[in-house]
Amino acid sequence: MASINASAPRVSVVVPVYNAEKFLEECLDSILKQTFQDFEVICVNDGSNDGSAALLASYAAMDPRLRVLTQENAGLSCARNAGMAVARGQYLWFIDSDDFVAPESLEMLVKRMEETAADIVICNMLLYFHDTKTYAGFRDEVFYYHLKTRVFSLEEEPQIISCVAAWDRLFNRQFLVDNGFTFPPKMFYEDALFTVQTLLKARRIALIPDHLYYYRKNAGNSITDNEARSQLHRQNFIAIQTASHEALQHAKVSDSVWRYHLELILAQVRMHLGNCSTPEEFDAFFKQAQGLMNFHEYQALQASSRQDILDFAAALHQKDAAKAAKLLGICFS
Repeated sequence: MASINASAPRVSVVVPVYNAEKFLEECLDSILKQTFQDFEVICVNDGSNDGSAALLASYAAMDPRLRVLTQENAGLSCARNAGMAVARGQYLWFIDSDDFVAPESLEMLVKRMEETAADIVICNMLLYFHDTKTYAGFRDEVFYYHLKTRVFSLEEEPQIISCVAAWDRLFNRQFLVDNGFTFPPKMFYEDALFTVQTLLKARRIALIPDHLYYYRKNAGNSITDNEARSQLHRQNFIAIQTASHEALQHAKVSDSVWRYHLELILAQVRMHLGNCSTPEEFDAFFKQAQGLMNFHEYQALQASSRQDILDFAAALHQKDAAKAAKLLGICFS
């Protein structure tokens, strides 16, 4: 593989944009006003039909570091992949167009990357609730603080596999290029597989405990607002997690990695079951979810301290949908 051009910007920031007019200015302003300034911004207009294209054009005219790619609507994964394909920076950061970042984010991420020679540097983040204009934590603060001076691999700190995202981390772009990483096209949960694949390959991972990324919630664009899309979401969840399990099995990861991975996945399975609107949907998804946990993985999960997850895992392992529904407090009658 070719090496990264030393004369290129230090960082490429990839921003996929689809009908983000309402939040786009706040997002771009938070990027362009960084204390660290050696970067390019690649905005991928993924077939927006609102005012996003005009906003992007105006920002590109004002700041030569920002360039715009335009494509027909193909989804978040394809937009990120398109941005990656033309990125020139030594490091790569994905930012979603409805989120925003702290002004010192890039400075801290690049500093940590260069002092550790990491493949991936992951920062802490906060949820920003758009409807109430309030903030809340989301990640394990003690875990982040504990690892703030460490450089580690997935096997050395297996809990990191539960930190699933594309946007809370700075990647060494050569690491991504050499391994040929891309996002699975036209799928929900695209960052789940990308997270597993990149963490499996990374030899050096570092953390920053500071809250540098703000993830917007309750902005009126929930994918579960439409039942047809909700069913598609469940189908994609199974497909992505099946691929993730295959990658973990191929890598022969330890039981500790499986434990943290399954705790997260089973919590999401319970969420999806809770969103089922009929007994038929519940039973169908419950059967699909059974394929996400074989006997070895079930045994690995027994080290968990979460009794709610253990009880649900037992119902899933025993193929007892009625028991699972009772544990979740679901009744369709």
